[in-house]
Amino acid sequence: MKRICLLILISIIVGNISGCQKIRIFIHNITKKEINLIPDKDYNYRWGFRKKSGKFIIKPQFDYADSFIQSEGIAPVKLHDKWGFIDKTGKIVIDIQFDYINVFLEGLCAVRKDDKWGFIDKTGIVVEPQFEWVSDFENGKAHVRYNGEKSRTIDKTGKFIE
Repeated sequence: MKRICLLILISIIVGNISGCQKIRIFIHNITKKEINLIPDKDYNYRWGFRKKSGKFIIKPQFDYADSFIQSEGIAPVKLHDKWGFIDKTGKIVIDIQFDYINVFLEGLCAVRKDDKWGFIDKTGIVVEPQFEWVSDFENGKAHVRYNGEKSRTIDKTGKFIE
């Protein structure tokens, strides 16, 4: 339980979770799923994943790693100031290429690359980074700012709704 509380606190501090709704979703996911792999760092401050027993299953090789719990069964990892995702074997499933990532909500995760925002699912890019600003999806819709215009609404394919 102490590790779960520590994971929540760390996620809030580093900004991977913002807003009460995201915290409720994160806590709900923790209570309904068993934590099998825990992000942890070695004595060289490289991050990998350990089993509950303490043995590293995915060797420490990342600048930072976060939990599999809030990311649809894949984990966000940071290497050389870029973010991507790995599966539970340590294989990179979404290239380490993003400047910033958010948590998955409604099956999509907001990502920033070259100062533009887009969305990915757990297989890769769904909506190419093209927006100056994005919100998370709620009820299948997200708000975005495109080409300096006022905020507009898109669906999960990136198509404007209005």
